[in-house]
Amino acid sequence: MSRLSQGLVLLAFSFALWAFCGSLIAAGQLIMSMDATLVLHATGAPIGAVVAAWTYFRFFGSFTPLAVALAFLVTAVLLDVFVVAMLIERSFAMFASPLGTWIPLTLIFLAALVTGLAMRQ
Repeated sequence: MSRLSQGLVLLAFSFALWAFCGSLIAAGQLIMSMDATLVLHATGAPIGAVVAAWTYFRFFGSFTPLAVALAFLVTAVLLDVFVVAMLIERSFAMFASPLGTWIPLTLIFLAALVTGLAMRQ
């Protein structure tokens, strides 16, 4: 597999994780309060990152655990900024919420990194 193909696979996993997190927010808002939805997201995001990282390393694993964790993080940040904040919400207010943004992003990074390191043992 070429390096470009490997990068596109990692990008697809990163995008899928971001979409999963977005679905947690969208579904949560339909059935519970925003506070409960943010807790669901902060809990579900690292679980999704573990599943995505485990699957990536099990079947592909072309990149280091740090590179995968950074790809998951950077993809989520960029899509949150350019899609969610700028296009959907038309506001950057979401970035003022630690529980809504910064905690899940940190947990995604850490979950992917730890999973990758464990899979490389």
